[in-house]
Amino acid sequence: MKKIIIALLTGMILLNLASCADGETDQSYSIKDALKISAYVFDENSEEDYFVLHEMGHYYYNEDDTLYQLEQLKLNEIRLLPPVSGAEIKNMGLLNIFVEFDGIIEVISENEDVHLSRNNNLTPYYEDESQAGRTFGFSAKFVRQGFFSANPLVDDEILTHVRKDPQSAGLWYTAGIPGQEYYLTVNAYKFDNEQTPVIRVQLKFVVLEDKTNVSSRCFSVELISYEYSDMAKLLDDIVDDEIE
Repeated sequence: MKKIIIALLTGMILLNLASCADGETDQSYSIKDALKISAYVFDENSEEDYFVLHEMGHYYYNEDDTLYQLEQLKLNEIRLLPPVSGAEIKNMGLLNIFVEFDGIIEVISENEDVHLSRNNNLTPYYEDESQAGRTFGFSAKFVRQGFFSANPLVDDEILTHVRKDPQSAGLWYTAGIPGQEYYLTVNAYKFDNEQTPVIRVQLKFVVLEDKTNVSSRCFSVELISYEYSDMAKLLDDIVDDEIE
């Protein structure tokens, strides 16, 4: 009988501890929307095509601005980005990405082959009248939200130059070879712990076939991984299935 009572008391204590833990845990966001990453992408639900065939037999980019919208990326879903530099679509020169998280966001080009730029005005690259006030490098940090522009460095000479001077400004992009891949890592930290990321995401850019030219200015973007830290899973009672 004494053993049963002890077991019941132990169970009640554990339940109270779990209840207290739940009360202290930040439940203000869910795993799917904690870190939001959005990009300007082509509207694949439209009846128009990314490339338009001219009556003379050659292709050109579809420059209808309404076909390119800022949309949140979904895991393992490949989306088509506006062409880099070569077209006048919203005057885009680079690949524009928007990040949101209730904390600190860090973007890193670990291979140092994607040059990043940003400003402090929460505006994408194409809205900047000049490059004044922009910061450049292979990493960028944001508080809660911000735009950054990704510039894949496809030319070896330019890549070497920018690696020597990551803060150098400029539109360094030159047309790439279809199939080339580039990766970015996005880490999300809570304000009280900037050492251990709560979420780690990997973005993949791929150079695609460009019907207007042999070399290409066309890219796809894909969110290929979205990992919640083991400790955060334990504290927030999250299972891997919720990520899918």
